[in-house]
Amino acid sequence: MKNEKAIGFLRLELRRFKKEKLIITLFHIDVTKLKLAEVEKILKLSKISTKSRLVFITLERDFSFLAKTLPKILNIINPSVGEVLRIVEGRERFKILVDHSKKDEILSLVNKSYVTDIVENLAEINIHFTGDYVNVRGIRSTILNEISINNIDVDETISCLPEFMIILKEKDIGKAHDTLLSFFYK
Repeated sequence: MKNEKAIGFLRLELRRFKKEKLIITLFHIDVTKLKLAEVEKILKLSKISTKSRLVFITLERDFSFLAKTLPKILNIINPSVGEVLRIVEGRERFKILVDHSKKDEILSLVNKSYVTDIVENLAEINIHFTGDYVNVRGIRSTILNEISINNIDVDETISCLPEFMIILKEKDIGKAHDTLLSFFYK
């Protein structure tokens, strides 16, 4: 008799648990849809631009060297004519993204022993968020997920909000641009 009561109690608890789980799941789906709607609203207001023929120069992270070299590099980049300069710093390395036309000039300023890698034939997709992007979570991850779903490799991301830059192989820029255009403005 005790076993039958225990089994009955467990069945009742299992039904209650399944109902609660269903309610939680439905609530999660509604919240997820709401968040996606917020992301979609921001993306529709955003602007996408591209730049090709870029090079990543990776350097050792030595601040005395960088303190001497960076002002020289800044002097040869002319942003008023659309030349690109992106700087990414990590614990071990320092990366500079520039136009291919500036590669040799920059390398002439840099001690070769500090150069750890040079990656050519890169392109940038620059997404400029507008609207209330600050209060919407998941915008960048949603964009990167869409790029990944479409089998496009990302070499690097750089974020300086309201801009989000995606660095990829130059051969993928057309596909990535088309993918994001259809995703943003569907």
